[in-house]
Amino acid sequence: MNVEFEPEIEWDGQFLSRWAIVDGKRTQVRVSCEMIHGLPMYNDAIEREIQRDKEDIFERLKPSILVDLSCNKK
Repeated sequence: MNVEFEPEIEWDGQFLSRWAIVDGKRTQVRVSCEMIHGLPMYNDAIEREIQRDKEDIFERLKPSILVDLSCNKK
């Protein structure tokens, strides 16, 4: 599976969203507040902190996101 992530990450107050190209097909990846708060460093993060640290949060969750993308591809 070939995955490339587009650079822009959006935060809407409930989800981090980023577009990914998975084997040539564009798909949106969404990360919920619950997933973000599951990260020890961000377990009590407020909106302002999530907006500020969205790149780091996404990188920390990337292994889980890649697993989800590979499972959804089947």
